[in-house]
Amino acid sequence: MSISSHSSGSSWELIRSSPKVVALPKQTGRLYESEDVQLLCHFISHTSQNLFLQSELIWSRDAVSLAFQHDFLMHAILALSACHLKYLSPQTPSYKLLETHHLERSLQSYRETLRSGVPLSRRDAIIATSFLLAFQACANPVFDPENPLINNLLSLMNGIRTVVASGYGTKSVFDRVLKEPLMLPSKTPVDGPGFDLILMLNTHQPLEIAEETKNLYVRVIESLSTIIDLTRKTYEEGGSPTPDEDLTGYADSLGMVMRWLCFIPPDFVTYINTCEPRALIIMAYYYAAVGTLVNTTAAGKWWWVERPPYMIQSISDYLGPPWATWMLWPRSRIPHMATRQGFKDG
Repeated sequence: MSISSHSSGSSWELIRSSPKVVALPKQTGRLYESEDVQLLCHFISHTSQNLFLQSELIWSRDAVSLAFQHDFLMHAILALSACHLKYLSPQTPSYKLLETHHLERSLQSYRETLRSGVPLSRRDAIIATSFLLAFQACANPVFDPENPLINNLLSLMNGIRTVVASGYGTKSVFDRVLKEPLMLPSKTPVDGPGFDLILMLNTHQPLEIAEETKNLYVRVIESLSTIIDLTRKTYEEGGSPTPDEDLTGYADSLGMVMRWLCFIPPDFVTYINTCEPRALIIMAYYYAAVGTLVNTTAAGKWWWVERPPYMIQSISDYLGPPWATWMLWPRSRIPHMATRQGFKDG
């Protein structure tokens, strides 16, 4: 199956009509090829429609426009488009090769850019690239306790916090998802899965943790409880999707949970990367909630569908019997999550 078979004529019209989008920019050592133009068309007409905030034209219009000024963003767009095509046509090996090439080029340029600071002129392009690379990581889940940084989803999402802080008070196309408050409204869980996590902190004995670390975990659990309760009320107990008034203004449920990843405390990310058992279990509960939301409200989010069950199962296998009691709820949610086939047309 060719790339063009997934792309529509409207994409070409958008490219032709935009004063900034007249030709892909030249890159040192390699020019963009015709297949890359086709990847861009596919991104505009298909891939961009399956990312959160798509109704805001952030990806198909704003990100693409910025990409013609910032090569790291252009390569991120092309890499994610190739990843999407790989998902739609896994029997076509060229998509994987294109994905790998553009991902490497994006990461190289992205890291070089970050080393020179975050000027306001590049802020939105860096945020867009961080999100797109995060979508890429979601679509290619990896859990490797020996090399926990190999999948850099949390670092990418949490790094957006620093970029946002560097331009605090300035207007951004991402204002709707990155505006204050930086964390979701918190609530102290009194029952259900959130309360189980608090119980784990207070009763599980195999590994002691410092009081400061426990307090950090409690803050994370309290922010996560909003997502867990929304999941339970809306989809497990048969209620209607009416989140608390404090959540009005969030673009959609998937945007809300992506926002959570952006603003979890950096110290918590460090504990995840060192595979601290309690931190991993908290993340397993996050994936259980997200997997349910994706299954019910985010049809077409192909880049999420495989990650939640994969991460829950991997964390459970890694922690083993000593922590099995606390993994019961996340594991129980796996059979209710969407399958790859269910999102095949995403």
